[in-house]
Amino acid sequence: MDLQVNKIPKVEMHLHIEGAIPRNTYIELRRKREPSYSLDQSPWHDDNYRFDSLDHFLNTASPSVTQTAEDYRRIATDLFQNLIDQNIIYTEITVASHRVPYYEIAQAIHNAWEETVPDARLTFGILVGLFRSDNPETAVEMVKQGIRASKFGVVGVDLLAHETIQPASVFKEAFNIAKEAGLGLRSHAGEGAGSESMWDAIRSLGVSRIAHGTRAVEDRDLIKYLIDNNITLDMCPTSNYKLRVVRTIEEHPIRQFFDSGVKVTVSSDDPLFFNSDITNELVRLHKFFNFKTVELLQLSQNAIDSAFLPQNKKNKFHQILVEKYNQLMQS
Repeated sequence: MDLQVNKIPKVEMHLHIEGAIPRNTYIELRRKREPSYSLDQSPWHDDNYRFDSLDHFLNTASPSVTQTAEDYRRIATDLFQNLIDQNIIYTEITVASHRVPYYEIAQAIHNAWEETVPDARLTFGILVGLFRSDNPETAVEMVKQGIRASKFGVVGVDLLAHETIQPASVFKEAFNIAKEAGLGLRSHAGEGAGSESMWDAIRSLGVSRIAHGTRAVEDRDLIKYLIDNNITLDMCPTSNYKLRVVRTIEEHPIRQFFDSGVKVTVSSDDPLFFNSDITNELVRLHKFFNFKTVELLQLSQNAIDSAFLPQNKKNKFHQILVEKYNQLMQS
């Protein structure tokens, strides 16, 4: 099964660039500031390590190693190669930064893609990450910077960080500006808070996707609303386990949601810190939830359906997914 999973064409929709730095790259960049740093100084290097909570992760995971646009270019170069090795054909990457102008970041990532993927076997989109700790004015400015960088692959916005900091409704103006500019809308919710956080993001911001959404399992009316309104949950089971959103992997509701008709995708979130990647996520879905190969393909098809892409590009990716899947089944 593992070998088959590696060959399955994949789409990853929930990936934070600073949490997706390949480990060797992370060590190199961190040693620029801390020459004696070694990975074993970080407790999360252990495969069995779990953070105490989402707050614990956000407060202790790592000091940032992205200080310049060149850092982002280097990270993106290595990340794209890693995604190609996993047979990922499309990804949307959340990028949030107040240290480097957003235009420069997006241009650096796009340049890395042109250098690393000359045959376009992997395509990407960038989501502008908005911190819940920001004030509304800062969020608006970040969205405007993202719009100016749209030619470098910016396709959407994404509200981040712990849901209890501020309600999603605080960022309504920023999301309205993004929507008017044609950007897709997503919010993290249903991870560090319950279903009320998801309702707030849906009603206040008009999002078509929720990052995580795990705690929708507590609200039958919300589950029905997600199904009826075709709202996608970009889920990350290992992340939820590592941050104790669920007690065990087996208790994660992704199978329940999938079977009930909620549109779900699967991703790795912050693979640097959680010792996972999308290939491992799919292996775990097979092992713990008995997802069959065709169902794993369906997760990627769900991702393309909900991607912040024009329909003609979605059609192209659907064709690639089916062709690659058929080739795999015939081999």
